Amino acid sequence: MLDVTPNDPLFSEHQSNFRQVQYPSAWEYSLGEGVVVAVIDSGYREGMDDSAQVLDGYDFAENDADPTDVEGHGTVVSNVIGEATNNNVGCAGAASGARIMPLKVFPDGGGGAYDGDIARAIDHARTEGAQVINMSLGGGGFSGITNAAVDDAYAAGLILFAASGNSGKEETEYPAGYANVVSVGSSRPHGVGDFPTRSEFSTYGAALDVIAPGEGVVQQGWSPSNEEGYYSSSGTSVACPHASALGALLWVWRRPGRRRKTCARRF
Repeated sequence: MLDVTPNDPLFSEHQSNFRQVQYPSAWEYSLGEGVVVAVIDSGYREGMDDSAQVLDGYDFAENDADPTDVEGHGTVVSNVIGEATNNNVGCAGAASGARIMPLKVFPDGGGGAYDGDIARAIDHARTEGAQVINMSLGGGGFSGITNAAVDDAYAAGLILFAASGNSGKEETEYPAGYANVVSVGSSRPHGVGDFPTRSEFSTYGAALDVIAPGEGVVQQGWSPSNEEGYYSSSGTSVACPHASALGALLWVWRRPGRRRKTCARRF
């Protein structure tokens, strides 16, 4: 198998996180082409020079069709998944062929997201054609309305991922704790092929399903002074989209009639 090395100038030096989980080998077979990943978060800021492929979204906090991100969190999470790749600009994305559906649930100016808005966003993702849902959010308790939306999405064939939380404690946070959501924790940086270990801040426990790189993840975003650039982030929020991107890569292979490549290795 040959690894794919994109020509994005920051990839080799600053995106070892993708090599840790061997994405360059996966890119030989899939980039998540055409898969729709709904990112339930603070929205997305379009117009940057290295933007992901973004579909029309919705702002459930304000009940309008403008999911513009004013906080930056949702944009970075989305760019881990789908930042433009192999374009000689900035960084790569883990599933650059995927399309991002930004579903905004956090109000402008700070504040938490309501369970009802998260549930409506999950329902919207299900009815509007998403195959994967990323939820880099959490902290609340069990919600029957959100759990029902999760179950409906899962029954419709969607794959749902959520960040486990950053408390460093052995506890269950939601939506990561719902039975039909993959709970994603953060791993420490490690060598390719080495066994990953959990980040100290990463919440764990019976609900935790997987861990993925969540320390020093570099993607395009902007600073508090509103300056566009490439910044390093840590937390289960940036670990989660590594797993969601894998869902997008794998979804391509579920399509009827998709040709399977033989995985040949050099010896």
